[in-house]
Amino acid sequence: MRFGKFLGSTFIILGFVSSTLFAECDHSTKNRNNDLSPIARMTITPRFCSDRLAIGFMGELGDKQNRANGTMGIMLDPSLLLKFGGEVLNQKLTYRFSSGHKTRWMKQYAAGGTFQFVIRSCWIESVDVGGRWSRAPSRKLQDALCDPYITLKRHIAGSTGYGFNAGVTVLPWKGARLNAGVLYDQITYHVRHDRKKHDDGYGGLVCLEQNLTRGFLLNLKAEFRQPYNYYVGEIRWKSRLFSDGDCTLGAFGGYTQGHHKLPSSTTAGVEIGFDFGGHNYQTVPSPNSYYDSCGQLQGGCRQEMEFLAWLGQPAVYMPQVLAKAEEKFEEKPCVSPTSMTVGTRFFSIDDLPAVTQLATLFDGHGFPLAFSLDELESTSGFSSLDMSIDATTGALSIKNVILTEEVGIIEARVKGTTRCGSTSQTFYIFIFGD
Repeated sequence: MRFGKFLGSTFIILGFVSSTLFAECDHSTKNRNNDLSPIARMTITPRFCSDRLAIGFMGELGDKQNRANGTMGIMLDPSLLLKFGGEVLNQKLTYRFSSGHKTRWMKQYAAGGTFQFVIRSCWIESVDVGGRWSRAPSRKLQDALCDPYITLKRHIAGSTGYGFNAGVTVLPWKGARLNAGVLYDQITYHVRHDRKKHDDGYGGLVCLEQNLTRGFLLNLKAEFRQPYNYYVGEIRWKSRLFSDGDCTLGAFGGYTQGHHKLPSSTTAGVEIGFDFGGHNYQTVPSPNSYYDSCGQLQGGCRQEMEFLAWLGQPAVYMPQVLAKAEEKFEEKPCVSPTSMTVGTRFFSIDDLPAVTQLATLFDGHGFPLAFSLDELESTSGFSSLDMSIDATTGALSIKNVILTEEVGIIEARVKGTTRCGSTSQTFYIFIFGD
């Protein structure tokens, strides 16, 4: 009874140790959506530092996403504008592997710039050409043991990316701007195991900005890129709440749909922006302002207002860290089992039934052995004989022996088999009567 309890406890302990050491490697690796909300965004509204130079800042803070973004703009000419900037993005993303999911903080650096040629016709406002660069460091993960023979190599591959864009902004109706453009991305992932290293191709974007009543502004944007699709909506309210400057309050929400093993993510949050010591580009028009025959606002420092409004959109803004999960199953190299000579065994009829251990003479080289006893080559001097071997332990048992002569002779062959091959040994057993 005590032995049965001991055996049961042993199996429970072995099962616990096995589940701790080895992982189940049959989990789904389908892209996972990461909810990065809520996010608090603070902006320093672009303002002039000189007659032609202006800067702006954006910061985002959340439990799963942090961002620092800065943009500088130069009015080269009233019809030729330039902005450039950079950002650092940190996201806490979850990646799926065959052994389960892993969550890690991922970082990405980005820089970009855009030229804008201002046309100011009744229908076409401007033409834009720009580019961007990004780099996300990789993350090494510990290997997972699927079983004693298979190891899962896991890695989060970062990337280096370049992108280019060209677009046109039109004025479809009063108070609205519609921007449409062509995108090109070339992403190189720092892979170790995945065959697909590059992800490049063309895409497109469309963005609508609509001035609503009483200082409200609506922004809707969709980007269709090779590595991901990005959809975002935002509403802002701008007013002079303070005598020292303008204030912006808003709410936003976005969704990034990752392609080719890139995770997806959802963001939502609130925004507050300040322009300390200056006038916001979206305040109430000055008394000198008027609407022309095209329905567009003229006068009242219109060029400066539009320049600052353009800087309100960062020169580079990456919604997602471009890093993807990759894995590789690595099987332990096979080595065929080996064995030593069993040697002749001697028993007396009085010693039976008997058990002799043969497993110590076989070496599976790290792979479990399965033992079997081939048909007896020859026997003599028996009228009854029962001989078998335990497939797991290699214990050879002999029982139910009835001799017809003074000495019984058995010629047997035992085989040890692993997943890599087998080895066998032939030996003799002598059983002596009384």
